[in-house]
Amino acid sequence: MFSRLTARFPTLMASGIYALVTALAFWPIWTGRVLLSNDQMTGYAFRAYAAEYAREFGAVPAWYPHLFGGMPYLANTQHGDTFFPTALLRFLLPVDVGMALGFVIFTLLAGIFTFIFLRGVGMGWAAAFVGGGAYMFSGQVISMASPGHDGKLFVSALIPLALYFLYRATAQRDWRQYVYFGVTVGFSLLSPHFQMTYYLLMAAGFFWLFMVFLSDQKAGADPWWRSALLFVGALVVGFAIAAIQLVPFLDYLPWSPRGVEGSSSTGWAYATSWSMPPEEIMNTIWPAFSGMLGDYWGRNAFKLHSEYSGATVGLLALLAFRLPGHRRLAWFFVFLAAYGAIFAFGGHTPFYRIPYTILPMIKSTRAVGMIFTLSSFSLAVLAAFGTQWLAARATVVMKATAKHRESLSERTILGMPRPLAFGVIALGVFALVAAAGAWRPIMEAFAGAASSVNSKGCVQRADLCVDASYVPFIADAFRALIFGLAVAALALPTVRRRWTTESWALALGAVVLLDLYSVERRYLSAAFSERASTTLAADEVVRTLEADTSVYRVFVLHEAYMQNYLMVHGIRSTLGYNGSEIHRYDELMGGKNEWANALNPATWPNLFAVLGVKYVVLDQQVQFPLLEPVGSALRTYSGTTAHLYRVRQSNPYAFVVGSALRVRQPDDAVIPTMLDARFDPRRLLIVPGDASVGRDSVAQLPAAVDIPVTVHEVRPGRLVLQLARAPTDSAYVYVAENYFPDWHATVDGRSASVIRAQVSLMAVPVPPGAQRVELEFRSRSYALGRLVTLAALLAVIGLIVASAVLARRRIAIVPVTAGAAA
Repeated sequence: MFSRLTARFPTLMASGIYALVTALAFWPIWTGRVLLSNDQMTGYAFRAYAAEYAREFGAVPAWYPHLFGGMPYLANTQHGDTFFPTALLRFLLPVDVGMALGFVIFTLLAGIFTFIFLRGVGMGWAAAFVGGGAYMFSGQVISMASPGHDGKLFVSALIPLALYFLYRATAQRDWRQYVYFGVTVGFSLLSPHFQMTYYLLMAAGFFWLFMVFLSDQKAGADPWWRSALLFVGALVVGFAIAAIQLVPFLDYLPWSPRGVEGSSSTGWAYATSWSMPPEEIMNTIWPAFSGMLGDYWGRNAFKLHSEYSGATVGLLALLAFRLPGHRRLAWFFVFLAAYGAIFAFGGHTPFYRIPYTILPMIKSTRAVGMIFTLSSFSLAVLAAFGTQWLAARATVVMKATAKHRESLSERTILGMPRPLAFGVIALGVFALVAAAGAWRPIMEAFAGAASSVNSKGCVQRADLCVDASYVPFIADAFRALIFGLAVAALALPTVRRRWTTESWALALGAVVLLDLYSVERRYLSAAFSERASTTLAADEVVRTLEADTSVYRVFVLHEAYMQNYLMVHGIRSTLGYNGSEIHRYDELMGGKNEWANALNPATWPNLFAVLGVKYVVLDQQVQFPLLEPVGSALRTYSGTTAHLYRVRQSNPYAFVVGSALRVRQPDDAVIPTMLDARFDPRRLLIVPGDASVGRDSVAQLPAAVDIPVTVHEVRPGRLVLQLARAPTDSAYVYVAENYFPDWHATVDGRSASVIRAQVSLMAVPVPPGAQRVELEFRSRSYALGRLVTLAALLAVIGLIVASAVLARRRIAIVPVTAGAAA
């Protein structure tokens, strides 16, 4: 019965089993828990903000003011999957539940798409089933729930689908498959993990070259230039579909830290940070080698994911070249696995200098270790090839010639193929050597060479760092051996022949999945948390701040609030967690992740004035003339205590300034002057040297303009500023919100310019008699990108429909023509 069902509904049956095991792996979700750990907790604020904004205003947000002085929302890919299908989950379900289900769905899709790819390249149900399970539960896929990197997971799941369409396009000479490949690339870009998509495109480019020039599985002679044009056309389709995300991103890139040459987010050291240390290749088979999670002692500062590909998967991959008809394809995936690994080593090897030098925009990326996903996928494919050979082994032996049978028998040890037998022996020897303590000096040597500490704070001697992980490492080595022996047993012909191919595949797949899950469960268990309503509920600090309904910003120097918790409650903070905030704001605060000016109390009076700071949250009590206590030892959401202060000197969010000074010096030369105690930013604006307004020099600071401004926020990205009385001379209305070219202003209903002032913030020049200023953020790049995306989607749909109609007409015409000829 099961064999008949798999023969009739192969993909459906595999998908059903994958769905069952995925649901079991993520069981805590069904009991009411979610995945608000690590980056998901910081990303929750962005996703919740977008969902709430869409429900209230019926659109996606263009701007948000809550972190780093405000920044564009649509252009910043750090805000997550705004245009990816998973965003729909957050409109239909609570945001935290929708985010968690995204991990479940795309872990499942990683298995299904791998199954489809393997079936497409000629694998039977058994091989495709094992290969799909091997990839979906590999560390590079399922452990992404631990750091909360859903964007990486989305693209990892799409890799096999992209290669499937490319395979069909080149092997069957079907132009429609190129279109489907382009659509897959487009959705990968919308994930919007551009770096992982970069790696997907690398794999696709290599695969296309292989299929066109080296593969023996092409259908007929298709001119390479035609295929090349279709491949390029498919990429154009993909980038056009993603234009709604790409165009605003490219517009914003020069404003972000990664787009500015010489910033702290550029250069060789930045690009090679979080490279995969070469010794950690051991983790693909023995995952406890460099310690896991809190016991990690490797050369990265911390590590929350896994590279484990499975001892069982590695053993099956050893048999890949025994499968006739797929040896060239096997060599391709050996190459892709090696390329992914060497590239992942990043700055640890000279090789990375090549892509760093010649590949466009690769210098703006870091954490190149994530490309190891290509290696994990390749190992899963090779394991499927080995499974295919094992599944058909009895038939192959029976049909082989006498000489071939003799050759086959010579290559076995106790009935096992030699590569498999040698692999199991190697696992056994490794386990015994580990138990004898022989690996310990090697691990200590690597731990001693670590350039930073691990997430557990291992700063003692190297031997003490290894202590916490060596016993689990021994246990892990024997765990790998046990699962290896299970695969070896299932590979014995006497065992294989007792079951149908499908039943045997279920048993082998179960061993592979259990092998992988026995490791990855540790990463999954570390990822689950309580619901957002509990984890991120309003604490005493928030409840105190919420009593003030005016527009203001909070200055935070408290670990609990250095992330995005305050944004969840709609409170503006001077800092936060993003990674791609406006770079001039970073400079104003004293450098990205250094915040030297923010940490220097001498700069606080002017810094607070520029940023519109009304409250200060500190982790300790202070006696500072500028501050008056509001609440001491307030309980934070994280269980610590905080001290809340109000700034004695009024720092309104908007105020009138009588004069502006054009300064042609670089920003880093202007900032010290602006924050100097002898300067008052409320009396004089500093604007860029190319500004169309302002003076070129001033003899002394002009007098302050005493005209109060009432700030009304219609919605994030739209402000109404009402002056208490009209100025008698030309002036400027300064706003403590970051400047960006997409800000538009009107003064009493007439269009007005918006200028950059005080390094990163903005001001609007107003004429005498002005009383009302309106500011609205409208993204021109988003409007253009949205138009291109809609046009591309309509074109793709039109092509597919037209192709189907023409195909039906051909089918209808052929019988009529044949009949007339007869």
